[in-house]
Amino acid sequence: LNASGFIAAIGGVGLAVGLALQGSLSNFAAGILIIIFKPFKVGDYIVSQGNEGTVESISILNTVLTTAKGQVITLPNGNLFNNPIINYSTKEFRRLDVNIGISYDDDFDVAQKVILDVINQEELVDQTQSKTVEILAFADSSVSLAIRCMVKSDDYWTAYWRLHRNIKYALDQNHISIPYPHTEMIVRNESNQSIVYQNPTK
Repeated sequence: LNASGFIAAIGGVGLAVGLALQGSLSNFAAGILIIIFKPFKVGDYIVSQGNEGTVESISILNTVLTTAKGQVITLPNGNLFNNPIINYSTKEFRRLDVNIGISYDDDFDVAQKVILDVINQEELVDQTQSKTVEILAFADSSVSLAIRCMVKSDDYWTAYWRLHRNIKYALDQNHISIPYPHTEMIVRNESNQSIVYQNPTK
């Protein structure tokens, strides 16, 4: 028996096993750290590495998320712990953002008052914290408005849908339009008369 060849073979097997266990050991160590430092817990809504969902379980090697679509995502603890984690459940309140556009022909002050009235009447909005309705940007086809308010983290999606719906209804009732993108094309004929074609794109 060639002893040197046997030892080399044993060493190769040991190296292969070590490399195979490296990921598991990393996940094991990260699982211990997650349990100790608790960056999230079961029931929290987190986002990490492009994955998001509610934490369903935390084991030594991996963490299981359930998405809003009913999908189950299993994340290795090593990758999870060594990458940024956004935890939306840590704080009681969360800022709700609504971006909407109004026509350049509409009165901003009127639109601002209409939207603030909707926010002030929404029971899921925390009325003790600041609320904002301001011009965010001047877009090609509309004036973009930034609407900001605070809601409880547990009520976020319910408040999100209700505010979008009620703001749309309120703007319609006050004849404030939400324009869709459109393009104007000017064609000049031989008599130097301009013909304007409007091509709306929805």
